[in-house]
Formats: sequence, C-alpha cells, structure tokens
Amino acid sequence: MHHDFLLFNGDTVFDGSILVEVINSEPAPITVCVSHKSAYDADDMKVQLDTRGWVKHVSKTLSVDQIDAESIGLVFSR
Repeated sequence: MHHDFLLFNGDTVFDGSILVEVINSEPAPITVCVSHKSAYDADDMKVQLDTRGWVKHVSKTLSVDQIDAESIGLVFSR
C-alpha cells in the first residue's frame, strides 16, 4: 500500500459527511475513526488513545480502564 487508501468493513454503515471529514482531517499516517459510548460490548473493537488522541491499542480484549472509544471500522491512510 504505497498510496492513499480507505479501508472499511463491509458491514459498516456511516454518514457520508464522516468520510468527507476523515479525508479533510489533519494529515496522519493512519486515521482510525472511532465512536465514544458509555459502555462497550465484548464484540466491540475497543481503542485506547494517548493524551494527543493518537491510537495506542486496538483490540477486542482491552480492559475497561484502557478503553477510550471503539473503532467504527473505517481507516484512512495517506
């Protein structure tokens, strides 16, 4: 993968405005789109962020104290 690309799950449904926001976001090597919820299910792909909002870990098995968000299944690389 030597060029910009979008990767998203086949069962991911999102508003087109999210895609526009991601493409126009501040450049980063990889952008993982996340959602914040009050609780996370065992099947959620959980995300831990650092103090800058950058991804530290992505896993379904993060402990409750590590979870900051869940991946919505949309990744952008440039």
